[in-house]
Amino acid sequence: MRKIMNDLKSNFTLSSLMFALALGGLIDVVSTRAFHAFRAPSSTDGVSLSITNLAVDPMSRLHDTSKIFIRATINKTVVKEFGRGEDWTVKPGEKLPLNINVPVQAGWVQNDELEFKMELVREGFFEQTLVRCAQVAKQLSNYNRAFQCRIPGESTVLFSYRVGRPPEESLEVTKTAALQK
Repeated sequence: MRKIMNDLKSNFTLSSLMFALALGGLIDVVSTRAFHAFRAPSSTDGVSLSITNLAVDPMSRLHDTSKIFIRATINKTVVKEFGRGEDWTVKPGEKLPLNINVPVQAGWVQNDELEFKMELVREGFFEQTLVRCAQVAKQLSNYNRAFQCRIPGESTVLFSYRVGRPPEESLEVTKTAALQK
């Protein structure tokens, strides 16, 4: 009888544990979806990832900068490529104006942060990543963020990029806030 009670007790404990884990997982999924559904997508209206230019230092360690393009990977899943197939070439000391704007989708923003990676890649049978810069733009709803990707030891910024609203819109928000004080 004692053996039966111990077996019953251990089975009851294991099944209770499994039920509690399943219930906890369900609550986590529901609460996470409810949080994201509650978050107003309008908070990313007008926010974009902007890449202004590409410049190679006159004394750069990058020797072959032909057939290059920029790859942006957002939240490790969304990949955007700029210049692929366009045979971009930037020689040392030259600057290539880009003026690329990618509107930030509400689904890309997690916990008011946007995680992304920018890469300078050389096209070919085997693609070669020449430079990689990874960033997390935090408090996206409150601040614009500007970033620079540099090659260590070189004085020229390889490329500049920012995450936020256009400067004119940001300036207007600042003026409005100042008027309200």
